[in-house]
Amino acid sequence: MGTDKMRILDRRDFHGDVCSMIEDVMAWILSKINIEYIIRHVKREERPELPEETIREAVVNALARRDYRSTANVQVYLFTDRLEIISPGELPAGMAEADLGIKNIPRNPLLFGILHRMEAVEKIGSSIRRIRNLCHEHGVDEALIEVSESWVSTTFPRPTAHVRIESRLSRERVTPKLRERPKKPLKYFRTAPYSGLQTYWRT
Repeated sequence: MGTDKMRILDRRDFHGDVCSMIEDVMAWILSKINIEYIIRHVKREERPELPEETIREAVVNALARRDYRSTANVQVYLFTDRLEIISPGELPAGMAEADLGIKNIPRNPLLFGILHRMEAVEKIGSSIRRIRNLCHEHGVDEALIEVSESWVSTTFPRPTAHVRIESRLSRERVTPKLRERPKKPLKYFRTAPYSGLQTYWRT
């Protein structure tokens, strides 16, 4: 795994409704990013390198706000130094990049309403602000939101990008340390309610 898309090592397809794909994507990302194990008395707390709620918010946001007229897919890329979530379609008419985190014009109000009633999304206009706040609370760099005529992307810098993978002996020490899991990056998934989900592993 590297920092660009020069090589695809793995590709898989997932199928199901939007809610199932959200859970599949989240499970996949959390199984690949680094996890810090914190021992408090007799209990072990697992702390992902990036806040789980932030990742979920970005994934759901990409699904709820994408342009379903586009034949492109929502794409999730996991590299050694960042996590990228890219949604096809520019911002809705009447909304500028400067409005992100301040106001919102739902592109797919019916889908957004369903996800809101399922408590998968917060109130309208709060997702970008919530993503930024959760990054701050977790102590990681703020997500970068970029807008173009064809895509809206959310990039999370990985705080453990330069942490060396510990040797097997190191991982077997009694004292818990930050352990790097095998990082098989990336996922690329369709967003229509019953479309498939595709994963790619790139280096």
